[in-house]
Amino acid sequence: MRILHVVVAFAAIQTALSTDFLPIYVHTATWFVKGELPPNDLEQFLGLDQQQKPDLIVVTLQGLNHSTSKTAFKSVQNQWSSAIGTKLLRSGFVQITAVVSGTLGNFIYQIDKYKTFHIRDILNSTALSVDENPVPSALVTTIGWFGRRITIVNTKFTGKESEVETRFWEFYYIDMSRGLYFNDHVFWMGRLNFRVDKKAADAKKLIDANKLDDLLAHDQLKKGQRSYDVFIDWKEQKINFKPTYKFHQNSDEYNLDKTPSWPDRILYKTEGNRTLDELKYQSLNYKQFSQRPVMAQFSFNQPLKRK
Repeated sequence: MRILHVVVAFAAIQTALSTDFLPIYVHTATWFVKGELPPNDLEQFLGLDQQQKPDLIVVTLQGLNHSTSKTAFKSVQNQWSSAIGTKLLRSGFVQITAVVSGTLGNFIYQIDKYKTFHIRDILNSTALSVDENPVPSALVTTIGWFGRRITIVNTKFTGKESEVETRFWEFYYIDMSRGLYFNDHVFWMGRLNFRVDKKAADAKKLIDANKLDDLLAHDQLKKGQRSYDVFIDWKEQKINFKPTYKFHQNSDEYNLDKTPSWPDRILYKTEGNRTLDELKYQSLNYKQFSQRPVMAQFSFNQPLKRK
């Protein structure tokens, strides 16, 4: 019996010594575009301006219509899809999947050097509606990548500032409707529309004093997590950036007809024994719209067997 234990231990050591780890970098970003056309400079949004080029890029869009004209609606969808795809293909990436449903779009690309690896699989993509609304409130895409099951939940919750309970309900409805499958990683991204429960002028004073933690204490999402009402067991990287809404267009000045808030967010959840390292969480300085997009970057070590 003792000999067997020695043999098993020796085999485990051999396996450990024969395993390399490949660092994998993941860039996620989300933007409520509100029917506007894409800017020419998408490099920052897509993570192409980073010193460490990402291996996997996941971007989600909301508000791809906001037009009564079907022609204009399709034009906005097509121009965003084309702009993202063209920029990434020219930068050495290949498409895993690009899905648009209603006002929502999920775009997932991997770096070209992995295209010959048998590591990618599109498992499913589903649009979910709340309260029989014909316009989807969520677009859920699941891929298999490097042996990991990764799910992207792109949502746009109700936008009225006072309807925080409705947003809680929308979260639970979508979370249950997407299916309780095991996932190595889930990224919940989009226009979650949680606001700051404070008067606009008071919020502006805290921003000017750089007291973001004091302002975040009044953030509806953070308060909901503390009271176990929403996004229980979900993580979000620390917010060190100023509120991303609402700005005067082409300006850094807040439009105080709304309380400055962080309605666009990226949360994540890791199941099983997988790990995901936090690298960066920030807003992006695109001034064309009244809201700024946000991005979050992560990394994990992928074990590779030596040949």
